[in-house]
Amino acid sequence: MSDRDELDGCLKEIETACKAYDAGDLSAGKKIARSLRAIFHQEVGSTAAPLISRQCGTYTKLASSVVKSPYPQGLYSPLMNFEIELAAVSQHVVSSSGNAGGVEPPSIKPRLGRADKFRQVQAPDWWKSEPVFLIDHSKVTRRDCVIWGSGAGPDGEPPSMVSAPLFPLLIKAKLTGLRGMAQGGFHQIVPIHEAHAAAARQIAHEVLHSPELKKPAR
Repeated sequence: MSDRDELDGCLKEIETACKAYDAGDLSAGKKIARSLRAIFHQEVGSTAAPLISRQCGTYTKLASSVVKSPYPQGLYSPLMNFEIELAAVSQHVVSSSGNAGGVEPPSIKPRLGRADKFRQVQAPDWWKSEPVFLIDHSKVTRRDCVIWGSGAGPDGEPPSMVSAPLFPLLIKAKLTGLRGMAQGGFHQIVPIHEAHAAAARQIAHEVLHSPELKKPAR
C-alpha cells in the first residue's frame, strides 16, 4: 500500500468513527485515536518517519482550536467542555471520595467549532508542543491524548502497565473551583473513557478541516 493510500484509508476511518461517536458510540473514540496515531506518531523502535512526514511533509500545517499563548491561568481545556448538572447547589455537598452529594458525573463533550476560525499550525508544534490541557505547570499535548486514547502506552504496552493520564487531576481541579455548599472535588466518578473519546473527536475535527493534510490523500 502506498503512503497516499494509507493516509486516505486513515482519514476515511476517522470520518466513519466520527459519525459513530456523534451517534452516541463512545467506543468510537478509541478507533479515532488509533487512526490518528497511525498518521502522526512514530512508534518506538521504528525507523520509518510518521505517515504525515512521508506523504505530506514534516511542516504540514494543521487546523488548531488552541489560541496563541499566553494561555489562561489555572485550568485551560480548549478541546472539550465539562458540564455539571446542579439542580440545587445548596443541597449538594461533594466528597473527594465519591458522589456523596448525589451530583451526576460531568458530561464531557468536544467543542468542535467553525473551522474557518481555527489557526493553522505546523505539524511538530501541533502534535507535541501545543497544550490541549494545561493546569498549573502540567501540560498535555495531542500526542499524549492520542496515545492514551488509542488504548496503549507509547511503547505499545497495555494501559495497565503505564501510569495514569492526567484527566482525573484536570477534572478534579476544574470542579474544586465550585463555591458555596459544593465544596471539595470529584475524584473517583470521572468517566475517563468519555474524556479520551471527546479529546479524540475534537482532534479529528481539526484534522478533517486541515486542507494541507487532506489534499495529498484525495
